[in-house]
Amino acid sequence: FFFGANTIPMAGLHLLVVAALLFSVSGYQSVKGGALQDCSVRGEATTGYLRNNKCAERNDDLGSHHICIKMEQDFCETTGQGDWCTTHKDPFTGNGIGHWCVCQWAFARYLKSKGDCSAFKEVKCEATNMEARKAYESNPSMAQAAECLRKKCGYGKDQHKLRGQVGH
Repeated sequence: FFFGANTIPMAGLHLLVVAALLFSVSGYQSVKGGALQDCSVRGEATTGYLRNNKCAERNDDLGSHHICIKMEQDFCETTGQGDWCTTHKDPFTGNGIGHWCVCQWAFARYLKSKGDCSAFKEVKCEATNMEARKAYESNPSMAQAAECLRKKCGYGKDQHKLRGQVGH
């Protein structure tokens, strides 16, 4: 290695590249194709399988907590999960549930039970993981859930295939 006039600028460039890699986004995308945003907001319980406010997971998340909704009061009971939706408090902040990353199966079950997509007052599309969309669109038995996400989030059928498959 030679130390000369260009050493400092090159070292600075290398530091910028390393910093960009370290602080880059997780790689998860929303159902609309952009970067996955936070689901819960200030004043709400922290959500996400990893409790980082992202509807993303690791391989051991069997429920695929990918869909961000404004929690409906009867969601847990309707999906057979008891009544934790209205009683859960964040152990660190004491905040109750507002927006929450729900399991793909629970979203589909609630939708089927209620009959149509209007049962969900809010699906936070920018915080809903593309993985849910891909799972629903690839499974004919999940057509109702796929259509509900399309309706709530305003994208076309199989639009993600036009941009290439996305993942993490």
